[in-house]
Amino acid sequence: MELSRKSLHQLMLRRTYYSSSINILSDFFLIPQQQCVMKLEDPKKKQHNEIQQECKPFSAVPGPRELPFIGNAWRFAPLIGRHKIEQLDRVMLQLHEVYGNIVKVSGLIGHPDLLFVFDGDEIRNTFRREEVLPHRPAMPSLHHYKEVLHKDFFGDCPGVIGVHGERWDKFRAQVQQVMLQANAAKNYISPLNDIADDFILRFDKLVDENNELPGNFLSELYKWALESVCRVALDTRLGCLSENPNPESRNIIAAINMFFWRVAEVELRLPVWRFYKTKKYLEYIGALDHFRK
Repeated sequence: MELSRKSLHQLMLRRTYYSSSINILSDFFLIPQQQCVMKLEDPKKKQHNEIQQECKPFSAVPGPRELPFIGNAWRFAPLIGRHKIEQLDRVMLQLHEVYGNIVKVSGLIGHPDLLFVFDGDEIRNTFRREEVLPHRPAMPSLHHYKEVLHKDFFGDCPGVIGVHGERWDKFRAQVQQVMLQANAAKNYISPLNDIADDFILRFDKLVDENNELPGNFLSELYKWALESVCRVALDTRLGCLSENPNPESRNIIAAINMFFWRVAEVELRLPVWRFYKTKKYLEYIGALDHFRK
C-alpha cells in the first residue's frame, strides 16, 4: 500500500522524535550521576554546618581582660579586687551585665578557665550536644581531697563530681536507673510536698515586725534542701525544720554553710593550699570530713 506524501512525512517526524528521545535518555544515563542529580541535604546537617560556620573561637568569648603575669586572679584578691568571693551571686550578676550571656574568666592562677552561660536556651543546647562521656573540669581542691587525701576511703567510686570517662558513666548509670524513672519521682511528690508545707509554716515564725525574713534566711533554705535530699536519698527525715532540731542536723547544716563559704575562697583565689594549709582551707576540709565520717 502506497503512503501518501503527507502520511510519510508524519511517520518520519514520529521516528525523529522517538530517536531524539532515545538519544537524550542515553546521554542522560551516560552523564556522571553527581552532574545530573540534585542531592537532598539533611536539614539538621545543613543547620549544623551553618552553625559551625558561624562559630567563633574560644578566645573570642568576652570577659575581663587579663593582666600580665597575674591574669585575673587579682580581681578576687582582698582589698584590691573588685569582686568579693563571699558574694558570688553579685559577681555573676556583674559579669552578666557587663559582658552578656556568655562570659569567660581566664587567667586564674592555678585554676582552669571559667565559662559562665547565663542563657537558658544555650545551656540546654550545650547539654544536648555533649558527647557520651563529657569531660568537665573539676574543682582542683575537691579532686585533691578525693584522689589524694582520702583515696583509701573513696577508692574507685568518688561520685559524679570531679570524675570523668568510664568511671563517671558507670556510677551515673547505677544512680539514674532508679532516679530517672517516672514512677520513682511520683512516689516522692507527697513527702516532698509535706516538707515544703513545713517550710512555709516556718515563715510566720521567722518574719520580724516589718514582715521581713531575717538576714540569715539562706540557712533556712539549706535546712529545707537537706531535709528534702535526705528524704529522697536516705528515706528518712532529719527534723531540720522542727523547732528544736537534733544536734546532728545542726552540725550538718553548719558543715554545709562552712563548705559554701569556703569553697569559693579555695577555688577562685590563689591556690596557696597546695603548699601551705591556710585556716580557710582547713575549715573547708573540716566541712568535707564531717560528711565523710
